[in-house]
Amino acid sequence: MGSESTEREREAVGDHKEFVASFECFYNSPDLSDVVLLVGKDRYHAHKFMLARLSDVFRTMLTGEHWTDSSKEEIQLKESCECESVFGDFLRFFYCGRVNLDIETTLPLLFLADKYDVKPVREVCDKYMTGQVMRGNVRAALLWLHYAKVYSLTELETQCIEVLSLRMTKAMKTPEWLNLDLPYVIELLQNSSLVVDEEFVLFQALQDWLLAECRAEKVEEYLPKVLSQVRFSQMLPQQLYSVEKSRLGRRFPDLVTAHIGEAYRFRSLVAEIGGFHDEKFHPRDYTSKEWCTFLGLQLSDIRKYPNNVNAISLDGPIPVEAMLNVVHWNMAVHLYAVSGAKPTRIYPGPNTVLPLPQVSPPETAECLSIKVTPLKLATFDRDVQLSLVLYDKDMNVARVIRNNFLVKGVPGANSFGGAQPGGFRFSGPIIPTQSSFVIEHIFDQKDLGQDSMYIKDGFLHIAIIIKPRLMGTGSSDAEASGTG
Repeated sequence: MGSESTEREREAVGDHKEFVASFECFYNSPDLSDVVLLVGKDRYHAHKFMLARLSDVFRTMLTGEHWTDSSKEEIQLKESCECESVFGDFLRFFYCGRVNLDIETTLPLLFLADKYDVKPVREVCDKYMTGQVMRGNVRAALLWLHYAKVYSLTELETQCIEVLSLRMTKAMKTPEWLNLDLPYVIELLQNSSLVVDEEFVLFQALQDWLLAECRAEKVEEYLPKVLSQVRFSQMLPQQLYSVEKSRLGRRFPDLVTAHIGEAYRFRSLVAEIGGFHDEKFHPRDYTSKEWCTFLGLQLSDIRKYPNNVNAISLDGPIPVEAMLNVVHWNMAVHLYAVSGAKPTRIYPGPNTVLPLPQVSPPETAECLSIKVTPLKLATFDRDVQLSLVLYDKDMNVARVIRNNFLVKGVPGANSFGGAQPGGFRFSGPIIPTQSSFVIEHIFDQKDLGQDSMYIKDGFLHIAIIIKPRLMGTGSSDAEASGTG
């Protein structure tokens, strides 16, 4: 025989699914059962090996020398009513590795997974909850935010705050809103990225929250903490009057009137002297008609030619700084073909030109660009924030893209000669122009395809919000948030 050895090839074979299925038949079966779990009025036949395999708590309980229940044939487990109702599903996981989840059952299953230290059940609950919230389920976000913090489910917590920030108007109309704990209400109110109809609508929802029966004895304690986060400065005069005459205004006139007075002081001074840099004197992303421009873009039209829209920025109805007199903007919306997905890009600067349609390979996608140009020149530079609120086909807020830009002023300029009251003109004599900026690749590749979540009856729905940039943020940066 030679010294050379022949390496044998080995192949793992078997039927994994059949092997797993063979355990499932033992779920709640007296066959080979060596312990019975008593949960409420129910009796479950179980097997110590199967329980100890996934749970160190059960291992100690069933095999520990110093645990009195280890020698018993029947063990009484004390669970809440909610956990009793899902204990059978929880136990089934030990035998088949899967569990049926819905919004009502996930939390009690998570409680059981934490109590008995069953990490796989905890992981599937976390994954399910995060997935539900990422799809924009505001009810789930309100229900699960507290438990995401308690159980250190970081991604779930992030997604809960994200979806509630995007869909605050919808969230405030649910019964779960009234049960949200104070710390989470404060956290949401401190968020300048909150998307809501307007500040007065937010106040009305907070009034309902404060006066809910479940916190009747806490109203006086909670009221100062909540009102300090409301941006009364961003309410119109008639809305401030409604606040004064509201249930809270009549019940706590001194405290409410103090906030209203601060709002009127802001309104009387800001246009003359400015200097109000605190976040409470700056608008959130408001989507009511007074605060934003809502566009319904018919794709068949903008596929043929750019769509120019005259829009009004968020310099009105309430000024934020002194000498802000540029209020009209032109929006040039352009749809063009690309051969691959690209990240959002920003091109600030004067005379920015939109890319022209181009011949693309067979695998193409459509991208949307929006060019924003002020219709009136100013002699001073302006920092502005533009928010694009993208709606899904059910008219829920799906994403918000925010960009900060520095719009350079033109010394000595009075008006933009190419602008007319009835529209916007690109042709004409060469004149000084104020800088414009372009946001490209607003949608990811294939987002505008046949099954697009954004297209309803051939239309894209976008709200455009332009407002002075809050001091302290970047001058040319971008961020995006949204549901998946």
